[in-house]
Amino acid sequence: SSAASGAYSVNVVSLATAKKQASSAYVDSATDIGGTGTIDITVDGATSSITVAAGGTLADIRDAINQAADNPGVTASILNEAEGSRLILSSDETGVANEFTLNITDDDGNSADGSGLSKLFYEDPDPLVTTDSRVINPAADAEVEIDGFTITSATNKVTGAIEGVSLDLVAEGASGTLTVARDDAAIKDAVDTFVTAYNDLKKTITSMYEGELNRDPSLRYIE
Repeated sequence: SSAASGAYSVNVVSLATAKKQASSAYVDSATDIGGTGTIDITVDGATSSITVAAGGTLADIRDAINQAADNPGVTASILNEAEGSRLILSSDETGVANEFTLNITDDDGNSADGSGLSKLFYEDPDPLVTTDSRVINPAADAEVEIDGFTITSATNKVTGAIEGVSLDLVAEGASGTLTVARDDAAIKDAVDTFVTAYNDLKKTITSMYEGELNRDPSLRYIE
């Protein structure tokens, strides 16, 4: 109701997405991942440290992440696919600011190779190696052009760009003209509703005057 009348050209360039990353593949979620150490998960400066003990499995790590009191905004799940079971990490919120980063401290002394705990999120430079970790979705802000000007948002709900108007972005490439105008039909409906209610009340009062309340002052006070 606070929006000013106007017409705006709107083009949705891209939608906001949440980061999602898959671990390396293991035989199943109950398999010993073969390493110990610590996984630090950070979102916007807040970090949760997950300790992986000997015999730790994907299911153990998933539960530790989801149940951590200081979880910074990441949900863990298990995906069972043709190459095995993978731990899937997903940011709870869209946008670059809510992207999670991982830092692994491997007790085997090498936190950047494909063995021990570091294998969990090791990305092999060889593109033919499909069993290693991979980023499924990168974090991204939404981008929308309004009258040729670029607006970005951490979510797919854009507020403040057009005063009094919120835009819910649902599809990349969607475009058109947004017209903000007074809803005369709603005003007419409101007036018609009042007129009908008033006339119904007048009919009821008139029928009461013609009955036993024709000399009752309470009815006139109500009227």
